[in-house]
Amino acid sequence: MVTLKQFQAQIKEAADVLKQAGSLPKGFHFRGPYDFVAKFGQPFEWQPKPANCPDMAPKECWRNACLHALNHGLIYVEGLATRPGRCIPIHHAWCVEPNSRKVIDPTPSGREFRIFVGIPFTLDFVHQIVAETEHGFSNMFEDYQNEFILNQMSPAEIRKVIEVL
Repeated sequence: MVTLKQFQAQIKEAADVLKQAGSLPKGFHFRGPYDFVAKFGQPFEWQPKPANCPDMAPKECWRNACLHALNHGLIYVEGLATRPGRCIPIHHAWCVEPNSRKVIDPTPSGREFRIFVGIPFTLDFVHQIVAETEHGFSNMFEDYQNEFILNQMSPAEIRKVIEVL
């Protein structure tokens, strides 16, 4: 069984490998999900799906978590997760209640995951991203529709849009 510590080490290792890929595009500060999560990620605790959490569309975790968070006053979290016995980080999104680290995952396939490390974003920031997205919400880390806004934010700016739990 993979431990949280092993999973976090895997994420950091992947981020370090990406650093060897050359320079970043002008104005970018990060190299995608691994780099974001290695720098800002926090661990979250798996729990069985709460009874009030609906089954939403399969394979649309970012959209599902975003809608569920906005409609129920929850915190949107984006990060990396893995299944039991594996150490392969999968880019994923889920929700948590304010002041909680227990995962609420409205995406059916996401319920296979047991280890979660992610970044909780403020609802104001999620609202801003959704309002600026013309073709529906995709994800925070690789959001080409909003010109990769997170990649262009400084670490200090990113800290301002992270929800304190």
